[in-house]
Parts: sequence; C-alpha cells; structure tokens
Amino acid sequence: MGIKIIAIAPNDGWAFIEKEDKIFLLRPPYASSSHLIQATQRDVENALHLHGFEECEFGFDNMREVIGFLKEEYVKAMKERGIELPSLDKLKELLKYASDETLLEYLEKAEKELIPRGKIDAANSIALDVMKLQRESPEIHNMAIGVLEKCSQKKREMEELGVNIIEENERSTWEDKFPNAVNKLEKGCKMMGSKLYVGNLSFDTTDQELEQAFSEYGEVASAAVVRDRDTSRSRGFGFVEFAQEADAQKAKESMDGKELDGRALKVDEARPPRERQW
Repeated sequence: MGIKIIAIAPNDGWAFIEKEDKIFLLRPPYASSSHLIQATQRDVENALHLHGFEECEFGFDNMREVIGFLKEEYVKAMKERGIELPSLDKLKELLKYASDETLLEYLEKAEKELIPRGKIDAANSIALDVMKLQRESPEIHNMAIGVLEKCSQKKREMEELGVNIIEENERSTWEDKFPNAVNKLEKGCKMMGSKLYVGNLSFDTTDQELEQAFSEYGEVASAAVVRDRDTSRSRGFGFVEFAQEADAQKAKESMDGKELDGRALKVDEARPPRERQW
C-alpha cells in the first residue's frame, strides 16, 4: 500500500497520512494541494491528545481511495452525531468542510422536504450557500440551480394562491439546514474528567508500570502507553483512565511534574474533539 492513514477525526473528515516516508495532515474539502499540509510526529501526538483524533492504520493504493474513505466516514459520523446546534457562524464555518456527499444530502432535503412544506427561504438559502463554496462537482452545481428554480416556481405558485410567506428567523432557517449538526464548540470545552494524558514518558515505561504509578490515587480502569504500530516503540506518551473523576483529579495534581523512570511527567486532562486551529 502506498499511503497509510495513521490518525483520523471521522467527525470532521481530517486525517494524518504517511506518504513516501513523510507525514501529512489531510483536511476537507480535499480540493487542492493546500489541503495537504506536511506535519510531524509531534503534530500527530498533539492531535491525539488535544484534538480528539483516533489512532488507526488503514492502507490505500492512492489518494483517491484515501479521500473516498474519509468522505464515507464523515457522512457516517454526521448521521450518528448529536442534536445540539452550533451558532450560525459555526454552522457556516462547518459548511465549507462538508464533503460533496453531505452537500448533496442538504440540497436533496431542500428539494424534497423544505420546498414542499413551503419553507422557500430556507431552501433558497441552502442552495445559495452551497454555490458560494464553488465546488468542482457538476452534480452539486446542477442540483443547487435546480433547487433555486424550484424555489422561484413554488414562490410564484404560493403568491398566486394568495398565501402569505412568513419569513423565518435566521436561526430557524439554519436548523432546517443542519438538523444533525453538533455544537462542537461547547462539547470541546468539556473535559473528559476521568481520563488523563501523560506526556514525557520514558521510552522504557510499560503499561503495567504506568498503571502502578497512578493506582495509589484510586481505581485505574485502564492505562496504556501509545506505541508506534510498525516498530512497537513507545511514542513517549500515554493515557490513564480512572473509575472515578475525583481520583483522576487527585492523580493529576500529584503526578504532574513527578518523576517516573527518570523523566518528569506532564499530566493533564484528556480532551474530546475540539475545533482545530491549523
């Protein structure tokens, strides 16, 4: 396999890949080389710790297969996400990272659900916003044009019937657009209180030694040193999860800066996915 995905954030379509012995960050909308950024092993570690990436290993023959896989995972994740909505600005920001498949779903919803229900402004706004993205897909362009034409036709029909078109407020319009969007900003601010990130580990520290070092502060549910999948060598950091959040907090306060196998540990609360700033 020529390309390997080593870490993925399926909820956003982002991934770190290994290609020709180099590491790159691949991000939506995958339209040009500007969305492929050279990265380092340290960037991968930070992404796993701070940005909710998941370690993985998937091999592909070419970039087209990689992008197809990421799009499928993104669409699947979007359908499984929660129901809270981000602010209007966040929704607009999220839209430009959506895959082509997701944009087509929004346009289909506008055509088959919103227009028949008389929600012309919502459907019209979706089509215009999607067209502003200037995707290269002819299918997206043609479908957006079709939605705009149907909006105009439906509006004329309603006016002829003397129906008063009530303008919905902006928030309601975006609720129609993104019913499955998740408030990533709020979720990203919440700590995973019972799970700790442990950095600056000695490359000789084992899972058992890590668990033993933290077990004096409470029941340890799991302890694992993160290792390279090819060499099995420690990457110099790991995670410890406690059964009780209070025990995790005690361990964080006590173990941060404490030496283990000759290294001063860096201990912090592990965090769920949050908005990226690369």
